[in-house]
Amino acid sequence: MVTQRTIALQDVTTGGDILLMETSRSGVSGGLVSLLLAVTQFAFVIFLFTGHFKGHDALAWFPLDLTLVAATLLTVLAVLCFCATGGRLRTEAFWMVLFFSAMAAAALWTEWTPYALEKASHFYSVTLLAALAPAILLPNPKAIRRFVFLVVIFGLVVSSGVLMQLAGGGFSGGIDERTASFTSTTTALAWDAGQALAALYVCMFRGGKWLRVAPICVLLLVAMVASGARGPLFLAVLLLAVMTLLFGPRNRFAIIGTIALLMLSGVAVNEFSSHLPQGSIRRINAVLQGQDDASADARRTANLAAIDAVIDNPMGMGFGGFARVYNFGGGTDRIFPHNLVMEIASENGIFVAVLFVGIMALALTRSYHAARKSVELQPFFAMLVFATANTLISGELNADRLAYALLTIGLQLRGPSVAPLASGEL
Repeated sequence: MVTQRTIALQDVTTGGDILLMETSRSGVSGGLVSLLLAVTQFAFVIFLFTGHFKGHDALAWFPLDLTLVAATLLTVLAVLCFCATGGRLRTEAFWMVLFFSAMAAAALWTEWTPYALEKASHFYSVTLLAALAPAILLPNPKAIRRFVFLVVIFGLVVSSGVLMQLAGGGFSGGIDERTASFTSTTTALAWDAGQALAALYVCMFRGGKWLRVAPICVLLLVAMVASGARGPLFLAVLLLAVMTLLFGPRNRFAIIGTIALLMLSGVAVNEFSSHLPQGSIRRINAVLQGQDDASADARRTANLAAIDAVIDNPMGMGFGGFARVYNFGGGTDRIFPHNLVMEIASENGIFVAVLFVGIMALALTRSYHAARKSVELQPFFAMLVFATANTLISGELNADRLAYALLTIGLQLRGPSVAPLASGEL
């Protein structure tokens, strides 16, 4: 027998509750459903990050596309979970369904180049799966905590390669050297380390955990420095300050602990600066000294071009339209503004972009109120803030699977001012 009920995750310090839907089965089958959900949640995290590590040299021998393999496995498991839990989809998935439906209108005026076809097909397969899967796989607070834990573990694993390299004598010292550690790109390393840092940081001041968590946070910051990805690095430092202001005033040690963490990170980077990738150090110093470089100029040019595109084509230029019109002589189709909202506005129209911004605002608002009521959800909120902000400085339509997943989870969180869900069905 399948039952569904609204549960309240309560925080003893505030008495508040966060309303979610929980689907359960009676009898022996309940344990099997829980096991199936746990396995599928693990597969979901692997699927979200396949794009971050499938291009690594160590996996060059694998004959199949890892994203395709992971997506196929996840789809099968998600269908089984959907059936096992009563065939219900969370009502909050409506917002993501509406967004993906609105994006489809641009197909009417898309010039279907091979790149446009590839981009649209990827969006309505892999990216859609990332956005809708949480509505099935993460039905309650326990599942969300497990998901956050798995994302943190992944970030720690890929960041550990930097520590291993330093322990082995450091990097080669090449003037342009950067590192991706166990990931495929330097940006992926910074994203993954930043997500783990965001979640761990808000746990640092609970129950005397500072001495255990702070060294791990320092390692993650060092890994981000080693990547040379400046946007995620400076965003992570800003995030620490924001999380301290939002959740730290109740803890007098929070501000002192944050300053101590940043000082320790600075000492670690300075101590190992000669052993870290010199290209990464040079890129970060350029920003600190107010210098421009080719990368910064290219992003500024792309953002200005996206603004011009929106002004000239308020309904959008269709999938891949930005790359078709503004290729900047780069000789590649994969050109984008590095700002997900501007990419949507320039290709799919300003109205769709406004809808997406509204979804982000709603998810952030709901998750913030939930985090204020329960400390257990603060790590998730920190991850959502980091992911959402990242889409505005280095985002791409089909590269931000984790951001879509986190937005869907954020939409699922309901505060005490929101009426309980009626049926949990779409």
